[in-house]
Amino acid sequence: MSKKGTTRRDKAAEKIAEMKSRQEESGFDSVVESYVKPMQQEKGGIVNLEIDLLQDAPKEWNFFQPLPEDKMIELVESIQENGILHNLIAWEHKPGLYMILSGHNRVAASWHLFEITGEEKYLTVPTVIKGPELTEQQARQIIVDSNWCQRELSPMEKNRAIMIKYVYFKDIYDYSNKDTMELIGTYFNIGWKQVSNLMRLGNLIPPFRHMFDSGQISQRNALKLSYMSEEEQDRLYEDFGSNLTNSVLSRASSYQEIRKVASGDLEVKTITVKIPAKHEHSFRKFYKEWLEAIKKQDSVSGIE
Repeated sequence: MSKKGTTRRDKAAEKIAEMKSRQEESGFDSVVESYVKPMQQEKGGIVNLEIDLLQDAPKEWNFFQPLPEDKMIELVESIQENGILHNLIAWEHKPGLYMILSGHNRVAASWHLFEITGEEKYLTVPTVIKGPELTEQQARQIIVDSNWCQRELSPMEKNRAIMIKYVYFKDIYDYSNKDTMELIGTYFNIGWKQVSNLMRLGNLIPPFRHMFDSGQISQRNALKLSYMSEEEQDRLYEDFGSNLTNSVLSRASSYQEIRKVASGDLEVKTITVKIPAKHEHSFRKFYKEWLEAIKKQDSVSGIE
């Protein structure tokens, strides 16, 4: 390994260790705050800002889904009883133009309360204003971090959030792919392997993303599909659509086999094998190699 590579890896290890230490001392939210705060220069502290001065962030920045109806009702009731408990964050990117970076749902709930009560107190919201020195990249990080901390995200929302964070960290630190994924994992308090899996799910075509997000297919089966080319995924969906259930996908491991199972042409048997625990690793390795050999054999035989 080159000296330069070693230096990058050492720096990555130091940054990861620093984040883990902060997590142990103060918890995940404090870690996010400590790394986001330096790029969030406050213009004038907290102000009660009129909500008609606020504008939504672009859809490509704020790709997170609005709260479902039941959660929105809970938020409306909470604000009516207790007021807004968490300040909004807005970016004055141009004089007099305030973009919401955190608080889209709180603004929607406040509008709703004004419409049903007519009380003008709901027309202003406590807001931390960031000045024009904030960059677009930094503004996007605030949107990602606040949603990750405050909400239960769908797997594909996590995928997009992690991809944004990956580009951001790569640009700052120039780490290897593995080190960058571990850094993201530590930042969001998840394992680097989970980061890797969530990133891979971005290879799914839109219909399969929807099926995964809606719970029609499991993450294991979604990952299986993600290793296929876009053309293969398109053909599977066009030919079988929603018939590609977990039952079908769990009984096959390759594109050809999935087509056979979905068509009802491939006979599949389930075999239970008991092995000594100490040989589990070698057995899994052997089984994986055997499956690869079968896939190659089926490909040569022209199975479609």
